[in-house]
Amino acid sequence: MTPALAMAHALAAVRSERPVDFVHVVRDIENLTHWDELQQATVQLRRSRLHLYVTGPRPEDTAMGHNPGRPDGTRITGILTDPASTEVHLCGPAPFVTDMRAAVQAAGVPASSIRYDVFYSPRTVDITPRPAPHAGPFQVTYKSSGVTAKWGPESGTLLELAESQGLTLPASCRAGACGTCAATVHGRTAYLVDPLVEPRDGQVLLCCSVPTADLVVDES
Repeated sequence: MTPALAMAHALAAVRSERPVDFVHVVRDIENLTHWDELQQATVQLRRSRLHLYVTGPRPEDTAMGHNPGRPDGTRITGILTDPASTEVHLCGPAPFVTDMRAAVQAAGVPASSIRYDVFYSPRTVDITPRPAPHAGPFQVTYKSSGVTAKWGPESGTLLELAESQGLTLPASCRAGACGTCAATVHGRTAYLVDPLVEPRDGQVLLCCSVPTADLVVDES
């Protein structure tokens, strides 16, 4: 989603008239992030289309018209209106990228027109969500913004708490995988999900951490 957003914003900034299709695959709707932002960006792209595929088994995830499963060769062929002159940008786990490269080439896209970025996890961690170890309440101060808020389990992560106070902090994956939300924290924290990217000493990933005592977040 992150590179797709960057491309959508860049195209919207120049009011591009190029036809563009955004194809996104997600496990379930609960793991769907930044879709609203992508929709808003593509409003300015007159010749854009969005395609959302949900691979999870829950029927309610496809109740609003989303496509079930992964896009296969037939679906890819249906999306590509002019394969010979189409540029394809792929991002995802290695097996997904391999399958999609084969599908778009079979549909007629030249190999030289395919760009790809394999997403991988730098380390193996337990991604099972955990409850907050302490109920608080704790006082959290966002130093640069001068905002102080009370945290409780219902507040979610330190990133979600900041957003509930009207703050906009850097964040992309919201799953501890990209490191965008890393910030220096003075105080004790705990992770609800072990981060895939380990931040530098003294920093934590706000998207998956909660306080275990009063603390100060230096979000600058």
